[in-house]
Amino acid sequence: MQYMGNSGNIYNVVDKRIAHGGEGDIKEIIGMPSQVAKIFKEKFRTAERQEKLSVMIKKKLSPEQLEMIAWPQDVIYDSTGFVGYIMPKIENKKSLTILYSEKKYDLQDRLLAATNLCAAIDMVHEMGSICGDLNPQNICVNLDKNDSTNEFKISLVDVDSYHYETPEKTYRCEVGLPEYIAPEMQKKLAQGYSIIDAPLPTYTRETDLFALAVHIFCLLMEGCHPFACAKDFGEEQEYNIGRMTSENIPSVVAPQPIENIRDGFFPFYEKRKGITTPIYAPGFEALPQSLQELFKRTFVDGYQNPEKRVSAGEWYEALYEVRENITKCQAGHYYFNHLSECPFCMPADFDNPPGEVPESDDLGGLPDNTPESDDFEETSYNIPYFDKNKYSYVKDPKVQAKMIFAIIIFVSIIAWGIITRNDILDDTNNGNTAPSMETVGDLSNITYKQAVSYAKENYKIAAYDTAMV
Repeated sequence: MQYMGNSGNIYNVVDKRIAHGGEGDIKEIIGMPSQVAKIFKEKFRTAERQEKLSVMIKKKLSPEQLEMIAWPQDVIYDSTGFVGYIMPKIENKKSLTILYSEKKYDLQDRLLAATNLCAAIDMVHEMGSICGDLNPQNICVNLDKNDSTNEFKISLVDVDSYHYETPEKTYRCEVGLPEYIAPEMQKKLAQGYSIIDAPLPTYTRETDLFALAVHIFCLLMEGCHPFACAKDFGEEQEYNIGRMTSENIPSVVAPQPIENIRDGFFPFYEKRKGITTPIYAPGFEALPQSLQELFKRTFVDGYQNPEKRVSAGEWYEALYEVRENITKCQAGHYYFNHLSECPFCMPADFDNPPGEVPESDDLGGLPDNTPESDDFEETSYNIPYFDKNKYSYVKDPKVQAKMIFAIIIFVSIIAWGIITRNDILDDTNNGNTAPSMETVGDLSNITYKQAVSYAKENYKIAAYDTAMV
């Protein structure tokens, strides 16, 4: 297919797409291997979009900038009118989400990616532009460790959706994932506005800096969102079967990240009764003090005054400074060396070299019978953080009592399940129809680590099911 550009250039675009999204397809251009065409679906070929892109292509970027930002280069048309635009081709890049928790990428890799992300965002801001929708699907990273020149370099894509301002007009970014939207915008959305019709300003340089800090936190903290939290029952005085089945059960639902963002509650810094941080996340103290302070400035101080949020340039310098402050434990975990012990190892691991089975039964005597399969991959993501002052926590009589009681409850539930199953089988023998095991569920073989992994994966899926337009 042949298209004409605003520049007067003719583009011969192949029919087969190489990628596609909700708005359209990405296709190669014959004779132009370093560029591609984005062809919009008909309903997205609006006059407003055409006008916005025609303004954006007037800003010329250097070759270095175009490696990081897939900025529109030309607007293209067919015989019916506006159809799309030309942009740089991004190769060997994957979504940033892959780095959040995959085992083969360690803290050094994620730190490098975070530093490069800061450089890319800083470049956008130096241009006088605003990203707006900084969800991880719009951030691509080179994961090829054999490419020493470009490994973990960042490229920003879907730039046509950016929030773009001129002296005459503001071209809104009309999309965004709630988990990356700053509190000042969250409050407007809570009032019934959408991103499209909320009173200006909506996206700003400061909202970009909020989203940037969320990404940095996720990269350094095993994929955990900075505003994620969990219900903490540690302060409850007693639990029994009667209480657990009564109407007085405390809610097991903790505030969600979007609620915490809107309310300014940063659970890794601020403590509230009955609320703790997710079990799969390291403690806030696992980060160097310098980085803790930057997160506090962005998420706590920046809640009331967005201008106090840390700039991309300052983040870049801080991350660059701590790159040498990483060490490796005997189990192969990388962590910041201000800690005296590895935050990802279980307490018993410190007294036993890798590969040896601890003789101690301090963790309740529960064996790790996680099956070796593709369905479950054991990573440090699933291991809670313990600081050096808590390594003897299981020897505390109160803790031991709680652990023993937890085991009793667990055994009681299993026994109840067996009795219920026998009742079902009896009903079946008497001519009644029993539900299938798919309905009943078999919980007897689920390990603690599998449960944590299941919760983690379902949280991440839920986060992407809440995309807003």
